Amino acid sequence: SLYRAVERRRVDESKLRPYLTQQVPTQGVTVFALDTSVWPRPHSRTLAGLRYEQSPTQAIQSYATVQGYAYSSLAWIPERGRSWALSVDTRRVVGRQTAVEVGVKQVKALCETRPADTCDVITADGSYGNHRFLGALKDQPCTVVVRLRRDRVLYRAAGPYAGHGRPRVHGGRFAFKDPVTWGPPAEQLCFEDKRYGQVRLRLWHDLHAKQDARTPFSVILAEVHLERETPPKPVWLGCQNAQGLSLHTLWLAFDQRWPI
Repeated sequence: SLYRAVERRRVDESKLRPYLTQQVPTQGVTVFALDTSVWPRPHSRTLAGLRYEQSPTQAIQSYATVQGYAYSSLAWIPERGRSWALSVDTRRVVGRQTAVEVGVKQVKALCETRPADTCDVITADGSYGNHRFLGALKDQPCTVVVRLRRDRVLYRAAGPYAGHGRPRVHGGRFAFKDPVTWGPPAEQLCFEDKRYGQVRLRLWHDLHAKQDARTPFSVILAEVHLERETPPKPVWLGCQNAQGLSLHTLWLAFDQRWPI
């Protein structure tokens, strides 16, 4: 049957994706990772559908711009610190599509096939840390945790209408590089980790990007190896639909695929 399937050269995607998703447990916190990889085709100049993409393939040049195919993959990550993963949805990014647009479709398709009482966490790197991704998934029954750039400037809610003039869209600034603008966190957690030493997590709620005030999300500041004289640079994370999950659980879910 395997050879016959190869000869037919056809994959029934409508059956394969739900089948792969059924292999994922439905108990506890389930972590999925979303990422885009590039298949460079530098010698196939006439191949249809080639795109210019950044590729970290060292065989060509580290982080070079190459011609090739881009693939968006959504995979189940069963264990922290292990490289094994089960891909449940892989799609090629074609035409004028962006990786964010394809990733949103993949996450929505996953949510449609998962039971309603599951606790799924979608993790993604910095290329998905924007309002286009977080806003498109704010009504989905899954938690989203993405890396944010360290130079971001977000805004708090505008607050009640003052009764005169044009209503404000944005509240106070929240600049990642300016601790004065942060204010007290809604939650703070300090603990010891075998891999990261002394860790401090701080959480703020209801922040939004300047481009989209209708998409509020939470922000986590993760600082690791605080016992060192010169700790590593902190990591900023954006969270959507994180109700019911502890701060420690959110951090562990992200680190399960994207080591901090």
